[in-house]
Amino acid sequence: MEQNKFSEVEIRKVKFNKRGGLDVTFVDNDFQTTEGLDPAGMTFEGPSEPVNRVKILFKRLVHHLLIVNEYPYKEITDSYIKNYKIVDDPTFKSFKVTSFIINGDSFLDPNAKVKLVGEKMLGSGEIVPLQTPFVRLYSDSEYSHSGNLQIDIDALIDETKEYLNGKVTPSNQLALAFDKKEDDDEESDV
Repeated sequence: MEQNKFSEVEIRKVKFNKRGGLDVTFVDNDFQTTEGLDPAGMTFEGPSEPVNRVKILFKRLVHHLLIVNEYPYKEITDSYIKNYKIVDDPTFKSFKVTSFIINGDSFLDPNAKVKLVGEKMLGSGEIVPLQTPFVRLYSDSEYSHSGNLQIDIDALIDETKEYLNGKVTPSNQLALAFDKKEDDDEESDV
């Protein structure tokens, strides 16, 4: 079985790009430095759309974006967060998280912090950018839902590594029908 090439990299930043793919900045501690490449932060610019689970995991980050930024939504309770109700809640469809950034020597570092970047689409169609300050992910965090945020980020990191290894949404391009013409030609020869 082929080894997962990106299983040991440290993900630093993941964001949706204009092509619908993911741009992923990561550190590969086993990478041998060669001229022109920086092992402290390589970026993969994904041309393909990620699987739907990645989009759902990004939706799960919306309530963290809103709580950290002190948006006064009474719907966001502990139960609401733990049951991921935000994914299907039309109240929050105008909000989305478009990237996250991890700050620290390693994601496992107890001093690691994460920043969420997102946006809100206004009724006029204008986009308002949103971002959180860096939030500590461990038990000494001031953010009361840092454990849930940690779980959500961990799941996104796992899916991002799968994406780096080629797990993407299948292309919707139509197959060309060259084989049908060849079959018709063979039948006329008989």
